[in-house]
This record gives sequence, C-alpha cells and structure tokens, in this order.
Amino acid sequence: MNESFVLSEFDRLVNSGTVIYNDKGEIIEHIDGDFKVYLTPYLNIQQANDSAEGPRGNGTDELDHKREGSDISTHGFETGGISTSYFLVANKFCRARPHLMLVTSDGYQRQYEGLNLKDIKSVWFRLSALDTEYVAFYNCGQDGGCSRLHEHLQLIPTPPNLFASFLDSEDGQPPQGLFEWFYHRLNPHDSTPERLLDIYYHLLE
Repeated sequence: MNESFVLSEFDRLVNSGTVIYNDKGEIIEHIDGDFKVYLTPYLNIQQANDSAEGPRGNGTDELDHKREGSDISTHGFETGGISTSYFLVANKFCRARPHLMLVTSDGYQRQYEGLNLKDIKSVWFRLSALDTEYVAFYNCGQDGGCSRLHEHLQLIPTPPNLFASFLDSEDGQPPQGLFEWFYHRLNPHDSTPERLLDIYYHLLE
C-alpha cells in the first residue's frame, strides 16, 4: 500500500463528504513566538458533535460498525491493513492531507496505555513505506488530548516549522515551550524499533 494509493483513497473520502478536510486552516503564533495554534472551522463541528452526543467514532454511531471493545467506528474509513494487529483509517476531521490513524485491531487496547514494541514496529513499517516525510504522534490519555479510548496513533505529512524542527540541524536549539517536554537525537545508523522503544521508556522515567 503505497502513498499514492493512500492519497487517492483519502481524496475519494473527502470528495464524497465522508471525511471533513480543507486547506484553509490558519496558524496563529503566540506573542513570544514559541507557541502556535492551528485553527480550522471543521474542528468546531467535531467539538459540537462531541458535546451534543458524547464520544463518537468516525462516521456512523451504529454499534455493529464498531469492533468489539472499540469506541471508534471505522466503517467506510478504512484504507487497508498493516498487519493482523493494526489497520489504517482516515481521520474524520482532518488537520492535513492525508490525516491518518493507525488503529489496533484489538478494540480493547486502550489509549491511556503506553506504547509497546508492536506499536513501534507498526508505525515504523508504515512510515518506511511512504515516499515523503511524515510525523507520527500518540495522544496518550486525556491529559495528552485523546478523545477516544481505542488505541490509535496518528500520521500526517511533516508540517513546516514543526516544534521539533530544530532537531534537523546539529546545532539547532530547542524552543522555549509552555509545557514540559523531552527529546532525544537519533543516530540514523543505530535506529531500530527496539532502540526507539528503549529511548521511549527512558524519556518516560
């Protein structure tokens, strides 16, 4: 499943109205230059849906369109399987083209649980198969911004001027954030899923 296929599937879902996306978002930079907010009108629709009807998944709310144990309805949004343990879907309310979710096949895996080696290997495989540079992120728990319990990672094309863009240069300096965060510079000659998991656990200590 290459990137051109993923993009064509994403565009098909957008054109059909199944996925909500446009490129008219606005970036507002905090006065000190170290904090940015991305505004898009479609996220207001998502917030209104969540407030009026409680937690929802992608698309229809019919329970038979959710996997057992899941609170995410992926029916009509799936773009393909990654392995027996994960599958790829388009997000319903999108920040980017494409905005994808890597969802565990086991609907009882929870978003407040830490990542494991299978998670790292799965996203590693997906990122390695793409032609352009993407960023993967994981909103772990409510404090991390998750609104669904079923475990999922998100993938979007790497935005310009990313918060961590300083890591692309050897002498880059980290910005002053408004929250506590951690980073680790990777050695491209010593990067494996197992090594990334070790770094992840170390940063959590």
